[in-house]
Amino acid sequence: MNKFFKRMTAVFLAVSTTAASILMPATGIYAAETAATTQNTQAAQTTQNSQNTQTTKNTQEYDWPQAPDIVAQSAILIDADTGAILYEKDAHAKGYPASTTKILTGLLTIENCGLDETVTFSSAAANSVTYEDASLGTKAGEQYSVEQALYGLLLYSANEIAYGLAEHVSGSLAAFTELMNKRAKELGAINTHFANASGLHDVNHYTTAYDMAMIAKGCYNNSTFVNIDSTSTTYTIPPTNKTDTARNFKHRHLMLKGRQYYYEYCKGGKTGFTRSEERRVGKECRSRWSPYH
Repeated sequence: MNKFFKRMTAVFLAVSTTAASILMPATGIYAAETAATTQNTQAAQTTQNSQNTQTTKNTQEYDWPQAPDIVAQSAILIDADTGAILYEKDAHAKGYPASTTKILTGLLTIENCGLDETVTFSSAAANSVTYEDASLGTKAGEQYSVEQALYGLLLYSANEIAYGLAEHVSGSLAAFTELMNKRAKELGAINTHFANASGLHDVNHYTTAYDMAMIAKGCYNNSTFVNIDSTSTTYTIPPTNKTDTARNFKHRHLMLKGRQYYYEYCKGGKTGFTRSEERRVGKECRSRWSPYH
């Protein structure tokens, strides 16, 4: 559980404890003399006033932070360990996930394959992209290790690699999308349907901010996924059986170290956009910042 959520839990518990103590009778009900009873009553009143003051102080000191104004049509912020919702805006509105889809493709590959397995790309996979789509130029019959393919998928967002991994895991793209939809429900998605492994636009390929957060929660609690997706340095796929030159690339996420919007607590993520420029961003920033410091 991150530090922010731990702190919030502690604050609420402190307020609850104070409230409970206020409700406890403080007078000496077994007192034999009126004077003693009066003294106890006065002491109780003093204690109650002090506790009320402390409760007010705690409430003022630990106000919930003001939510920012955002331009996105829908958004959500959750605790990655518990799934607790910290902020949301139309989080159940349906939209197209684009390449954020690839985080589930990556997770399913990690869950069902060894990193040292060899992926051989079919003609269908190699030819599944156009010049407009993100691609590493993988050729039919070309071979990568699963680990190399995952770096190409999550860092460079190569669409033909998503297709090839889908075939490697399930035998066919259709069988893999069935697995995607099954796993998405297991992770907590309630209004999602995947039609491919890459996120290339399809009217039957949709999700919500809430559902993607639930899927991301599963991804970012997988250490292998995080190790790959948090890579901010250049990754190299050496020459292969079909290509004589190495492929060098970096993560496309602009909040990682050395990028335009660097944020020191960002541990990785996945961006994506459709050809109609309807941009959706899915990212995981494990912030250890607390507004109470």
